Amino acid sequence: LHRVDRRQRQMCIRDRVRRVCRWLLKNNRSGIRVEELINQYKPNVASLSGKLMSALNPDSLSRMKSRIKGFTDRNIPDGLARLVTFIQMSSPVMDIMNIADKENIPDSDLMVGFMILNDKLSLSWFRDTIVNLGKDSYWGHLTSSSMLDDIDRLQCELVAFIYTQKHESESFSLAVDRWEKAFPEMTGRLLGMISDLKTDQPKFVSATIAFRALLDLVQVCRYGTCD
Repeated sequence: LHRVDRRQRQMCIRDRVRRVCRWLLKNNRSGIRVEELINQYKPNVASLSGKLMSALNPDSLSRMKSRIKGFTDRNIPDGLARLVTFIQMSSPVMDIMNIADKENIPDSDLMVGFMILNDKLSLSWFRDTIVNLGKDSYWGHLTSSSMLDDIDRLQCELVAFIYTQKHESESFSLAVDRWEKAFPEMTGRLLGMISDLKTDQPKFVSATIAFRALLDLVQVCRYGTCD
């Protein structure tokens, strides 16, 4: 059992390192200078990661506590269980940091909005489903990894759009509710597909269609078209 738990922790950390490496390669195509990238990103990543806990809404916090308990119930020390769970939940940090800088939006607001959309659109569940679909084969893992990267990026773009529509004194939660009412057909289509996935046996083909619904939603919001 301990060997299995250790392997799971190692896989979690390995997958997170791979996702960060993929992000750095995609967003620095002119060349990789490792030391310069570390100096460039480390302070902001550390700052934003420290804001993660305060950005969690009750549902996200409950999910985090449940994951921690799942580890501690298997006799994993509490500190290590919290660290591994934090690593699992910190995947959007790079995209949030990037779009916050690009569009001059406070990264803490983007983090809050990101967590709200996780629950509003069942995107945490969707991510977990994609991970499970890809775990049994090399090509499946590559497919799920690529989809997870894209979901993080698309979700950050969606949060940035909602931020630009948010009233000055309005909470992000109210802004998300108002945004959903402004795009009922597109949000309903995505939620309907994810609901179907929950009641069916998910496959890559159905997950891909749901992913396309997320992509169309972002494109309509950001660019006024899904072409």
